[in-house]
Amino acid sequence: MTNDGRGGGADAAELFTVDQLAEISQNPDPVAYDLAGDRAALVPEMKKGGIVTKNQISAFLANVCQETDWLKTLEEYGNEDYHRSFLGDEWWYHGRGYIMNTWLDAYQRLSDVLGVDLVSNPDLLAQDKDLAARAAVWYRNRMVLEYAGLRSRRGPGRLRRGVQPNQPGREPAPGLDPRLE
Repeated sequence: MTNDGRGGGADAAELFTVDQLAEISQNPDPVAYDLAGDRAALVPEMKKGGIVTKNQISAFLANVCQETDWLKTLEEYGNEDYHRSFLGDEWWYHGRGYIMNTWLDAYQRLSDVLGVDLVSNPDLLAQDKDLAARAAVWYRNRMVLEYAGLRSRRGPGRLRRGVQPNQPGREPAPGLDPRLE
């Protein structure tokens, strides 16, 4: 993403270009899907949130692309019947934003964090890319990194234990370093 001296990349100030975002997302029509608008919303929030290294940018954008059907939508597909099938009475709080915020309690938490009433108007996460970017970066930094222990002295062991708890006689999953415990 960032220019590492080999050429062809965005410089550190811009993190990634619209062309790079189109390539990453494999979006079939970057103009119709407004990837320039996505980039304009995401880059400032990513910088504020410390998502600036190649690995951080790659991981974050991979999550965003997966959640948004490769930057084609900021609202989960489906009608009321579909959303009711797994959300019940909370169907109105289906996935929206770059990370598809879902469930009433998640909208309440984001309302408090962002200072915007998303409970009364959850569509704002699908309509306002800047707000969706703020929500996605907050989620990544608070919910993912804090849970994983990557923002604390505990290190990544908490996430590793959540994925595969230690069990007597059970070997760690391939690729997981038992020294992280």
